[in-house]
Amino acid sequence: MNKLEKFFNTLNSNNSKLIKKYTTEELCFQIKEYIDFTPYICKNIYKLLISRNLDDRLNGAEILKSIMFQFKLVTDFIIEFQDNKDEYLSSTGEEFEGKKLSLSEQKRLLKKMTDLEHVETNIVNEIDFKADSRIVIKKQKILDKPINNIMDFFENITNNLLNYEWNKRHGAFLAYCAIFESETKGSIEIKIDSSIFLKIYEILISDKFNDFIDDKTTAPVRETAATLLSLIYNRIPRNNIINQLMKFLQNDDWQTQYSGLLALKSLKNYISNKKEFCDNLTKLLNATDEDVKFLAAELLVYFYDYCNKKIVFEKCLENIKDNEEISVSKVSIITLLAKGEFVIEDTTILYNYFTSPVSDVRKSVLKVSEKFDDESLTFLIGELILIDENEEIREEAINILNSKKSLSVNFVNHFLNILSTSLYEPYDKNLFVSYDDSFFTKSGIKSIGINNIFKNRVKLFESICKLGELEIIEDKSETSIGEVFKMLYNKNRTLFTEENIKNINHLIMMNHFVLKIYIKIFSILDIHL
Repeated sequence: MNKLEKFFNTLNSNNSKLIKKYTTEELCFQIKEYIDFTPYICKNIYKLLISRNLDDRLNGAEILKSIMFQFKLVTDFIIEFQDNKDEYLSSTGEEFEGKKLSLSEQKRLLKKMTDLEHVETNIVNEIDFKADSRIVIKKQKILDKPINNIMDFFENITNNLLNYEWNKRHGAFLAYCAIFESETKGSIEIKIDSSIFLKIYEILISDKFNDFIDDKTTAPVRETAATLLSLIYNRIPRNNIINQLMKFLQNDDWQTQYSGLLALKSLKNYISNKKEFCDNLTKLLNATDEDVKFLAAELLVYFYDYCNKKIVFEKCLENIKDNEEISVSKVSIITLLAKGEFVIEDTTILYNYFTSPVSDVRKSVLKVSEKFDDESLTFLIGELILIDENEEIREEAINILNSKKSLSVNFVNHFLNILSTSLYEPYDKNLFVSYDDSFFTKSGIKSIGINNIFKNRVKLFESICKLGELEIIEDKSETSIGEVFKMLYNKNRTLFTEENIKNINHLIMMNHFVLKIYIKIFSILDIHL
């Protein structure tokens, strides 16, 4: 077994994601050593591209990108329009051979599936989609052609662009993205015509596959098709593609709206009529589907200067008031809300978002809360510092808290009492708005670790010392850690200066446990005695 075979055996075996990623990087780095084995490499790339495993498909696309230096793209992207009409009439150029429909069947299918009146082009008939008329189109599986040469490889991935298996469609679009992202100055010509655009367009209209990853809906095939559209857009001369995609936003089907938003997001730098586009996006903030709202708001963040800010603000408020289901779609809504200069009179509508299980929602509401001097929001920020498991959120909460002019007596008393509780006991859920088993049960604090809990407390204590309005704490704590925190606070709220560090040296002449607490606090705050 030679080294090249070992590379692909590793990639085709049940190895970890990390090992496969490293193997892919090594193979791409050494790929020029194996230029004589390009057909063999293509055959193995194809195996990866049709895999049901996402990482395999991504690795296959990366390897394809690394061999594209041998090829030269020959493109003939011409999409013709009849004067004063938005109808696609024809595309010219050559296409890899595949099983084709009769011209009349092609027209009938495309008319149903794309609402286009006249289309004269061939499409691969491997479809598993529902047309607008709700007729299920029969699947016809096209068997993979054995890959005996490079052209067989490109023919197969072209046929797979409309494959009835979504993972093969996804792999094919990833492959074409890799092709167009690469430097192609080699000698082997690869001809690609504008029929590829019609396949992208058909996917945007007809592909209904969605996945759910990290609390967020994804449409991997359509997303990759939209990326490919952005890569070929500059190669297509005079066209009306963006206007066609704008019509998607006015469709009653949320899937079509979603496809249009994905495609227009990929082409956002080419959109000229920004105000009209923003008006359409603003209407979609009232969409029935959360994912459509998410993308519409995300694009409005980008085009914010061109939208009616007051109307957008009002629609965002309507959305966050409806917080029965705090989904990831609220992230872009809240981010959009934060861009406005308008006042939120009732900040209580933000409270539930601090307790969202979706970390991106908590991040976005932190950004909004930074604009308001509201004590209840400040309390919620303090809670995030203590119990949020996301370090990025804790750090952002600390930064926002430190930007306050002061922390009220109520805030200081409330949180110093929490900081003074035993590290070996869970927090009292009655003292928090947020609730997570991790910090409020014995098993939870054991899994998190005492050191991490203590570190969070010290970070919050530092802010309290700097900004607390309470002059002195008189009540005695029942725990050693409480005694230390209160003693340090009373000693001086400007404790963290070189002068006060010297003054506090006498405090270390105490029992061993208290001494360890001091040392830990200073270590976390990077203070050297």
